[in-house]
Parts: sequence; structure tokens; C-alpha cells
Amino acid sequence: MGMILKIGELPPFELAASGRVTADPETGRISAAVRRQIRKKYAQSARASDFQIISLAAVEDMLAKGGADIVFTPRTALVVASVLGPQDKISGFQNDLLDYPEEDVMAGLFSHSVHNAPAGGISMAFGLTGPSFSVTGMDRLFEEAFRLSSSLLQTGEAETVLLITGEMKTPVADVLRPLTDRIPGEDICAFFLKKAAGSGDGIRAEFDAASIKTKIFTENV
Repeated sequence: MGMILKIGELPPFELAASGRVTADPETGRISAAVRRQIRKKYAQSARASDFQIISLAAVEDMLAKGGADIVFTPRTALVVASVLGPQDKISGFQNDLLDYPEEDVMAGLFSHSVHNAPAGGISMAFGLTGPSFSVTGMDRLFEEAFRLSSSLLQTGEAETVLLITGEMKTPVADVLRPLTDRIPGEDICAFFLKKAAGSGDGIRAEFDAASIKTKIFTENV
């Protein structure tokens, strides 16, 4: 891809590659076939959250499109940004706490119900050994994810950044979605970012997830 991405006042990124998986219109969910394919290809256990699985699917799409432009090195950082994170495991663990004494809740649910769990699983799947961060929040999630990515590149802490951002469709998300524009439908994007050599015109956008995704995945297909 090799295009310049300029967001707000941040220094420009080189967007080396991007990938995306979106929900089927009929079900509102990314297809079960994609989930099965990813679980098998990356030997994912039943403990892995659906959020981790569909995140791997977005990276798989990015790798298919990016080809030789994508090289993971010890100085590749990982940033995973999500409002709700692995909500399937979070809700499962909370339900266990209601149904059983604390010592009887499922250890597998607990270990995969924290927001940082998908980042750990993704790092293992792709052999990433660089800095790894999980970004959560509501008001400026997309902005903070790109600010962190920019900081890692500009300070030399990383030479490339794999940025993954998105949400799952869950009962909790379905309740919250009508109340805020911060939680999209089931949709996961992966971006492979580098420090841009020059400024250039490229893709210019503000910190708005929908507009950035439109510019990258619709206007620049």
C-alpha cells in the first residue's frame, strides 16, 4: 500500500498495509466460517475470546494484502484498542461469579476476560516480541490509539506498529450501541504503520474512526 496517513496534528504515518473484517449484514457478526478458519490456522484454543479470533482475522487480511511490505521484527510494537474488549469472556466470568463461589469460577474465563488478553494472544500468534499495549476508554479511544502509535514511532521505541482496533457484537454492546456513537457494529481493522519519510498529501483526516476507515477502505480500494 505504502500511502501517507495524516491524522490531525500528528506527524504523518506511512500506512504500509491495512486489513479489515466486517459483519455479515444478515447476522451482524463476522462469519462463523472465518472464525473457524482462523482458529484452525493459528491453533487457537477454545479459551481464546472471539475478539482475539476476529482480530487475528483482520491481521490475516492485512497480511494477504500487504505481502512483502509487512515484516514483523523485534522492534514491531502492538497496540490493541477496543471500548469493550473480549466482552464474551468478560460476561462469562461475571456470570460465573454470580452462579458459583469464587473458588469455582472458570480459570480459563478469568485469564481471557481482561482487556490485555487479546494482545498477549496476538503477540504469541505472530511471534511479536516488541512493546505491547492495550488501549481502552470511550471518549477518545481511536485518537489515543494513534497518539500512542505515533509516540512509539517518533521516539524510536518501535520502527513499525501493528495497530488493531474494533468491537464485537455482544448483548452488552447491543444495549450500549444506541446510547453512544463510540461503539460500532462488529468490525475489526488492522493497520501496519511506519514513520513517514516525508510529509506528502496522502490521506488526511481528523480523529474520527468512521471517516478514517472510509478513506482507507472505501476511497482507496
